[in-house]
Amino acid sequence: MVRTTGLASMRFTHCPARVAAVAAALLLAGPLGTAIAADSGTGVSATQLEDVVVTARRHYVATDTTSATKTDIPLVETPQSVSVVTHDQIELLQIQNLEQATRYTAGIISGSYGGDDRFDWLTLRGFTPTEYLDGLRLPTAAVAEAQSRLDIYALEQVEILKGPASALYGQAPPGGLVNMTSKRPSADAAGEAQLQLGTFNHRQMAFDSTGPIDAGTPILYRVTALLRDSDAQVDYDHDRRTLLAPAVTFNFSDAGSLTLLSHYQDDHTGTAVQFLPSQGTLLPNPNGEIPTSRYTSEPNYDTYHRRAWDAGYDFDYRLAGGWSVHQSLRYTDLTMNYNTVYGGGFQPDLRTLNRYTYLVDSAASNLAVDTRARYKGTLGSVDHDVLFGIDYFKARDNSAIGFGNAPSLDLYAPVYGQPVTDPAIAVHTVTNQDQTGVYAQDHAKIGKTVLTLSVREDHVSTKTHDALYGGDTPQSVSAFTGRAGVNYLFDSGVAPYVSFGKSFQPTIGVDFLGKAFVPTTGTQYELGVKYQPPGVHVFLTAAVYQLTEQHALTPDPDLTHLFYSVQSGEIRVRGAELEAVLRLNDNLSINGTYSLTDAVVTQSNGADLDQHVPLVARHQASALTDYTIRTGAIAGLGFGIGVRYTGNSFGDAANQWETPPYTLVDAIVHYDTKLWHFAINANNLLDKRYVTTCGSADFCYLGSARSAFATLTRRW
Repeated sequence: MVRTTGLASMRFTHCPARVAAVAAALLLAGPLGTAIAADSGTGVSATQLEDVVVTARRHYVATDTTSATKTDIPLVETPQSVSVVTHDQIELLQIQNLEQATRYTAGIISGSYGGDDRFDWLTLRGFTPTEYLDGLRLPTAAVAEAQSRLDIYALEQVEILKGPASALYGQAPPGGLVNMTSKRPSADAAGEAQLQLGTFNHRQMAFDSTGPIDAGTPILYRVTALLRDSDAQVDYDHDRRTLLAPAVTFNFSDAGSLTLLSHYQDDHTGTAVQFLPSQGTLLPNPNGEIPTSRYTSEPNYDTYHRRAWDAGYDFDYRLAGGWSVHQSLRYTDLTMNYNTVYGGGFQPDLRTLNRYTYLVDSAASNLAVDTRARYKGTLGSVDHDVLFGIDYFKARDNSAIGFGNAPSLDLYAPVYGQPVTDPAIAVHTVTNQDQTGVYAQDHAKIGKTVLTLSVREDHVSTKTHDALYGGDTPQSVSAFTGRAGVNYLFDSGVAPYVSFGKSFQPTIGVDFLGKAFVPTTGTQYELGVKYQPPGVHVFLTAAVYQLTEQHALTPDPDLTHLFYSVQSGEIRVRGAELEAVLRLNDNLSINGTYSLTDAVVTQSNGADLDQHVPLVARHQASALTDYTIRTGAIAGLGFGIGVRYTGNSFGDAANQWETPPYTLVDAIVHYDTKLWHFAINANNLLDKRYVTTCGSADFCYLGSARSAFATLTRRW
């Protein structure tokens, strides 16, 4: 049984008036109350109304990235596709999670299993990306359910680095990685208090404050907090979250600073993702369609509880002669307990659902530290930005999994409350992994030509212990990876580039002869062009690429080696991506994307040979336009519309189950003044019913139904 204490157990009541009263108290506290009292005491004239300052979203379009080079290199000089979801974009869309943050990004597919309260489902250029926070890897576990999901409200921006990234980060999938940046203390005092109400009984309060601890001191602070209590589109599901993220920056000289960062997050949810049969979702059923709100688990049994916290620092110091040093360190601890009942296909009457139990207990932790020295200077006619670094990553994962049988359920007339017994533990592993990497990079400019070279040597040691039956599986691998790219910078802002990169990932296990698997490797060739005209908030990118993963696992062709694998598999991804982000005249914002992703298994001993990689839509497109009125009596009023198209994809390796394409519409209405922000955001505005994927006749997933949120924010 999961127990909560203190803030973790705090829940909003089901009285909207009481929620509003609490929010009002927050809004009127401290500097907010002072500002409101001043306004109410003096009154507001018509002239003052005409002088209202409206949020301009001047940082809507990103100009640089830290993920691609671990330095502040401009995006236009980076020889690789990188998408940046800025804080202004997050605020405009009132983004709730990482899946939503990437909806208007080329090359990435999100929400493949519908709405999920537990964690994010992402596919980047055909592969599941690794997630990083502030450039340091987040914990990963043996089971998908035991993953991090940091609340977007605690983040400043999200960067999606596409293609191999091992030359700077070590082990990584060939499709790329996602790096999230925490909110940091600011020298300018500012803050906000926020109330959000929405569909499915969604209630949320958030608070963010930053500035100097005291006037004239070099010590800065930031405190970010959030409370959420919400239901979901699925009956009996819920989403309760407590977030606290304090940070302090010590500017101990003009040359150096130390920022202490921490997060605490406690999540109590259920299972929003339902395993539904194909009859009634993708295919007809004589009993009718299965409602999008249908719940296949048991309300008194189903629970998902994740508690995660981390603490670390960023240290920067500028030395003489163009040198500087930087070190990032973070320790993260994550525990997760999960019990659920899931569907396993219809009985012959096409209404009685077979059900099974699933249990996961997981504890994951990691220590990540990255130390690097940077040199910026000119040697001859070449401007160099050189980086030398060493990073270390130590991770531990203790995961136990159980499966069992559960009572069946009439899916069209469900009666809940049947007794459910915890299943016996079937798998229990303890995995310890250490990674040490040494890397170097030179970003050299010769006139208008930019050359970027990165190399890295890694050593990864892994030991997996079978806690259920005993026995250890040790593995030690080394890998050398690199990246090379060339950009040419025209005065007009056009910058064509070409690049090559490699990646690696350890593969745990042995073949029939007991030989340990070698790492899977990835190779990418990319050709593209970026456009960032001087003095205009516009960034356009176009890229074509070929990405190949080698040494993938495939079934052993020897029929006497049942359940064993060999490493002769290969996946090839060929693609093209277009992406545009514009902010024109401080009132018109435009995001547009198109992705062609042809992901095919080119070598295999299984049924997936020459088939498309599951969950990867061949075509994707999106467009988002937002317009804000800046003058006149209704200055500050804005509205926007977004359209997202996802093409057909396959849910199984043999490509027997194809999901049809779907198009979704989002909408935004917002009003801003100097101190207030009000917005209504609607996702899937037309409430389209759609299937995200079907993996078999028994496992299909319905997409997210319409949701809408009203957000009121008071700034100071």
